[in-house]
Amino acid sequence: MTNPYDDIFEDSEKEKKQTQSKTNKREFSELEFNNESDFVMDGKESLDEVLDNIELFKIQAEPFSQLLTTTRAVDHKITKNIFSLFIIATDPHNQKNLRKERKYHSLLKKKFNAIILPMKKLAKIHLQTVLQFNNDVGDDYYSVEKTDRKVKLDRLEVMESINRQRRILGNAASDLEILKDGIEKTEDRIRRYINVGGVDNISRAEYEVITEKTSTLVTGQDYKFNYTIFNINRFDKAVITLGIYMKKTTSQYLENLKKAFEVGIGY
Repeated sequence: MTNPYDDIFEDSEKEKKQTQSKTNKREFSELEFNNESDFVMDGKESLDEVLDNIELFKIQAEPFSQLLTTTRAVDHKITKNIFSLFIIATDPHNQKNLRKERKYHSLLKKKFNAIILPMKKLAKIHLQTVLQFNNDVGDDYYSVEKTDRKVKLDRLEVMESINRQRRILGNAASDLEILKDGIEKTEDRIRRYINVGGVDNISRAEYEVITEKTSTLVTGQDYKFNYTIFNINRFDKAVITLGIYMKKTTSQYLENLKKAFEVGIGY
C-alpha cells in the first residue's frame, strides 16, 4: 500500500531543491559580479593625470608669462648694495611731488595685483603636480597601458616640466619682490610729505591707513598666498638649471609648498 504522504514529501523535497538551486545561482551570480568588478579600471592612471596637470599649467602659463613681460617689474627695481649705505645717490624713482608719488604708488600696486592672482592659480596646479608625482609615480611605478620605456620617458618629461614650473613661479616671485620693494620705497618718500602743508601735504592719519593696507597686500595676506615660498636660492637655481630632480630635496620643497596656501604661515 502506498503512503498517501509520499507525494507531499516528494513535493516538499522538489521545492527545497528548487529553492537551493535558485539560491546557489544567485550567490554565484553575485560572486561573479564582484570578481568582475575587481578588474574594472576607473579613470586615468596616475602618470597620465600628472601629465594632464602639466599640460594645464602650460596653457595657463603662456598668457601669464606674457603678463610678466608687459608689467616690466624690473623697471622699478631698487638698487641694493653696500655702497648705498655710505653714498647718497640720486633715487631714479623719485617723483618729486606728492601727486606723482601717489600715482606711482598706485601703479606699482596695480602691477602687483595683476601678477599675484594668476600666480596663485598656477601655484595650485604646481602643488597638485608635485604632490601626485612624489606620492604616486615613484621609480618603481608600473603602468598597465604603457611600456617601461614609455613610462621612463614620461617621468623624465614630468621632472623637466616641474623644474620649468619652478623657474616660472620663481620669476613671478622675484617680480613681486621688486614691486614690494618699490611700493615700500615709495611710501618712504611719501612720508616726507606728512604735515608739510600746501598742495604736497598728507596727514599722518592718511599715511597710516595707506601703509596698513599695502602691508597686507605685499605680504600676500590679501590673497591668502605666501608667494615668497617660490623664491629660488642659489642651490635650487643650480639644481633646476642642471635639470636635476632630487627626490629628497623635492620632498622638503613640497612641505614648504603646502605652506604657501596656509593662512598665517610665513607672514
